[in-house]
Amino acid sequence: MLELFLFTLVSIFTTKKVIEVEKLPDDFITEKDSPAHDLKPCNIGLINPVGKKPLICSITGSELMKQIEIYFPFGQKDLDYLFSHQEMIPEIFKSKTILFMGTIYQNKYGRFFTPCLSYHDIRKIWIKSFFCLSDPVSLKHNRVPIFLGNISN
Repeated sequence: MLELFLFTLVSIFTTKKVIEVEKLPDDFITEKDSPAHDLKPCNIGLINPVGKKPLICSITGSELMKQIEIYFPFGQKDLDYLFSHQEMIPEIFKSKTILFMGTIYQNKYGRFFTPCLSYHDIRKIWIKSFFCLSDPVSLKHNRVPIFLGNISN
């Protein structure tokens, strides 16, 4: 507890940019991993997942995976690039949890996870972690970035 308090004090009172990265757990197996995209601000779009019924506030991770199959969702490689070049992250990303569903992991218990990026507004830092797709996905707070450029082999 004291360590967390000291870390918070240091991050608030230093001008050094603090970043948080959750490491890939040892028991994660890569189920799907899309290739890296040519990232330019004009090539980045956001998909707002939709529920089957108008008043539904969340969907399952498997429903979301089916919805974004037709797009070119960003994956772990794109997240790593954006995280190391934070000046390229679009401003609109700050208001939502961004799911990089081009990469899907499964843990030893059969639960699915995708890399995600969120912005901590008070601490002014980006946080890279993993989102559990086995839990309901909020339609209000989550978005999926997709590639809007030309796909060439």
